[in-house]
Amino acid sequence: MPLLKWIRILGSKSNKQFANIISDHISAIKDRLFNVIELAESSTVEKNDLILASIEQKSQELEKYDFLDAIDYKRLKRRSFFLLFVVIVFTIYAALFSNDFNEASKRLVHFNTFYERPAPFTFQLLNESLTVKRGESIKLQVSCEGRRVPELLYVNISGTNYLMNANSGVFEYELDHINNSFPIYFTDTNFRSKKYRIDVLPSPMILEFSVEVDAPEYTGLGAEEISNVGDLEIASGSTVNWKFKTVDTDTIKFVIDNQSINLVDNQYYRKIFKNQQYFISLENQYFQYDSLLQFNIAVIPDEFPNIELVQLRDSLNYSRFYFKGSIQDDYGFNQLSFNLIINEKDSLIDIPIIKNLNEQDFYYMFDFADFSGVIKQIYYYFQVADNDIYNGYKKTSSDAFEFVFPNDEELLEFENKQFAEIDELMEKSHQLSQDIKQSIDELRFKSLGDNASNWEKQQMASEIINKKNQLESVLNQIQEKNKELNQMMNSFSEEKKEVLQKQKEIEQLLNDVLSDELKELFEEFYKLAQDFNSDEFNQLDDKYDMALEDLSEQLERNLQVLKRMKVEQKMERIVDKLSEIAEEEKKIQSQFEESRDFNSVTDKEMENEEKLGNLKKEMDKVEELNNELNKPMNIPSFEKEFNDISDTYKEVKENLENKRKRKASEGIGKNSNQISNLAVAMQQVLEQNKNKQQLENLANLRQLLDNLVFLSLEQERIFDILRATGVNNPVVNDVHRMQDELYNQSEMVKDSLYALAKRTPSIDNVVNKEILDMQYLMKNSIEELDEDRISYAVKNQQGSITAINNLAVFLSEALENIEKQMANSMPGDQQCDKPGQDGKSGMSMLKQSQESLKEQMQQMIEQMKSGNSSKLNKKLGQTLAQQEIMQQLVRDLLNSNEVGSSSKEQLKQIDQLIEQNKLDLMNKNLTQQTINRQNLILDRLLKAERAEIEREVDDQRKSTTAEEQFFSNPAEFFEYKRKESEFKEQIDRSNYKLKKFYLQKYKNYINQLNK
Repeated sequence: MPLLKWIRILGSKSNKQFANIISDHISAIKDRLFNVIELAESSTVEKNDLILASIEQKSQELEKYDFLDAIDYKRLKRRSFFLLFVVIVFTIYAALFSNDFNEASKRLVHFNTFYERPAPFTFQLLNESLTVKRGESIKLQVSCEGRRVPELLYVNISGTNYLMNANSGVFEYELDHINNSFPIYFTDTNFRSKKYRIDVLPSPMILEFSVEVDAPEYTGLGAEEISNVGDLEIASGSTVNWKFKTVDTDTIKFVIDNQSINLVDNQYYRKIFKNQQYFISLENQYFQYDSLLQFNIAVIPDEFPNIELVQLRDSLNYSRFYFKGSIQDDYGFNQLSFNLIINEKDSLIDIPIIKNLNEQDFYYMFDFADFSGVIKQIYYYFQVADNDIYNGYKKTSSDAFEFVFPNDEELLEFENKQFAEIDELMEKSHQLSQDIKQSIDELRFKSLGDNASNWEKQQMASEIINKKNQLESVLNQIQEKNKELNQMMNSFSEEKKEVLQKQKEIEQLLNDVLSDELKELFEEFYKLAQDFNSDEFNQLDDKYDMALEDLSEQLERNLQVLKRMKVEQKMERIVDKLSEIAEEEKKIQSQFEESRDFNSVTDKEMENEEKLGNLKKEMDKVEELNNELNKPMNIPSFEKEFNDISDTYKEVKENLENKRKRKASEGIGKNSNQISNLAVAMQQVLEQNKNKQQLENLANLRQLLDNLVFLSLEQERIFDILRATGVNNPVVNDVHRMQDELYNQSEMVKDSLYALAKRTPSIDNVVNKEILDMQYLMKNSIEELDEDRISYAVKNQQGSITAINNLAVFLSEALENIEKQMANSMPGDQQCDKPGQDGKSGMSMLKQSQESLKEQMQQMIEQMKSGNSSKLNKKLGQTLAQQEIMQQLVRDLLNSNEVGSSSKEQLKQIDQLIEQNKLDLMNKNLTQQTINRQNLILDRLLKAERAEIEREVDDQRKSTTAEEQFFSNPAEFFEYKRKESEFKEQIDRSNYKLKKFYLQKYKNYINQLNK
């Protein structure tokens, strides 16, 4: 009804008309409904409230009526069938003849559109869609169907026709790089299709992007920004920030490490620690590009630091090591340390380094001597840590090294093994020198005849050079092994200053075995081997004989000196070890008396007994080595003492097992005294041998100097005679005879000097060189006299005089050195002059020595009272040895003719007092009575000195002539005679310095030659 009324089909009705219609269906409400309408029409402003209340009341009465009751459904049903029939007929017609409705209605609606007349064919667009992504291409495909199909077809774009390609009834045209939407249609120029539109869809696109790489602070690389580069090479732990600038993009997805992240504000940052790939996806409302871009991140890992190390052992101290190292890292270091592992506990020492320097060297020195006696074994290594804070400062360690302190047994084993190898090499070198000499003799024999060719002689000479090279190699091995032995023993044991000095002297001897002259001879011989010449060989012949003989003597001398030093060194160590055991026994006794720990004492006693057994074996080796010397030291057998101590150990062990404390304690004390006495006795024997040897060396040196003075003066006399003699003078024959005799006497001097050198390492190889020169020049002068070449003979004689004088100077220096050594080894400031030369000075020396001995004894008594008995045994031994020397000096004065009868009486009493003091020292019975006795000795010495002063003896001896005799034994002396016109008195060599004398003589000879 409202619709019909709206379209003006029905007219409008009043409220009362509607009320009548309703009343026709529901008669009961007619009056009430009209009343409500009338009240509503008659309402005014003044009566509004009352009328509204009345209307409200009437309306509530109408609510009880249901308007659905007024509908007549039967009547409505008949009309509904008619309506349904009409609808069905209309629908069928519309479906069968739709164009009648569509075309007409379209043209009515689109009244502004131009409509062509219908074509005889239809256009069929084969493309499913004309939607294309911006920037891409599309191929248009059209087919035509109808009564007549056109042969040509165009596509019209923006008013321009473009001919399409015909392909099997399909017209095609491709459009490239489409960026904007536009309409098209198809035409054959007569008819055209409807319009189509190519729609361009925007695709998401990245215009540009940047990557900010912020490396970890510790790397020092700083921040870096990279544009439009996605493949990265970065340091581990770097923070990477990506920033993108896009167009037509709704969402950027960043895929990394299997995580997909939608970027906010088109940027993303992440800390990177490992190699990774990452992908970038774009999407908008039209497109979604998964993994549009793919990049790689190459992480440069912070590698572990690297350390390289070289260690060198100190050539003088085997416990000291020098290290040179190199450390490298990518970005720097945090720490470099020297690590020690002691008793499975680590400790480290920081080493300063430059932390931000990626590659650097370092140097370090460490001496393990501080741990000597505390620990047996130490492991050590270097460790470097980098500055990688993210991985907890990665560390790299060098190779681990081990340092082991050798014990006494290991040191002893090393010494014996090393010395055995040195001995073997010495023998080998001696044999090689003999082989060289024998080969030269064979070459000499062959060169005398014509049986051997020059080629054969060259081969023999080459063989000699090869043997010389072998000899040099063996000598070098001897030097190295001796040096290694000394270094090892000095590093891990305390050697005396005297022993260290001898070691240096022996090392120097070993270094100088092949003298420069001998090397020059071998060089000349090497040239001779290249082109053999008999004349040149004969010129070298004599030199080789002497040089090789000297070499053989030096090798034998070095072996004897080395063996003698080893005997003394081993005895020193045995004495020290015995003193340590004796002191340990005292401590064991003291601790045992305070406790009843039998087990602990038994273990310690067994340990000391084992040490003593090792010392006994070592002493046997000392005796064996001593017997190998050409002149053995006077070392008695201590077999009985060792056996007595061993028996006491057995008794102590038995008493300990039976829990007899008192007897066990007494046995331990007894052992302590026995071991201490044995140490004192050995020390005394050693000191006596040393002092005796020094005294013998002094006497031999003095005798040798006397002999050299004789040779020098005699050679000078012969030189003066020959220089004043003509060629045909018969005196030449006498000179020849005298020169032969002098040469034979020089042989005796050489033998004596070689014998002395075998016992005295302070006589170096320079002396051997001068002897060689002396003999060679003497022999040459004899040969020149045989050929009547007087001038050449004179020249050789003058050279021999120079060699003799040089030799005397060197021996004088050696004499001074030995005297100083004796003075240092004895108390006081005395010089080791030969006793008997001056009774007054000898007693003065004795007095000073005895005063010093008195002070030493007082100090030892104070040590015994305070209980500080460390090293007391050693001091007792030294003091006892000094008393022995003093007693020997006293007896030498008694046997000499240099003191008067009054002095001799005093010296006899002094001898008896010294003997009593020796007994006290041997028994360790130092008391005030010993000091009083020492005071008596000093008193008697003062009286003897006073008696000598009163004698007023004139020490200047008258000149005497001596018979011309020559002694080869250095223990003897020889006298020579001189004409009274040349010499007015005998030379007193103890009253002037030989060095100054012979230097002056040498200058005089040079001055005479220059005239």
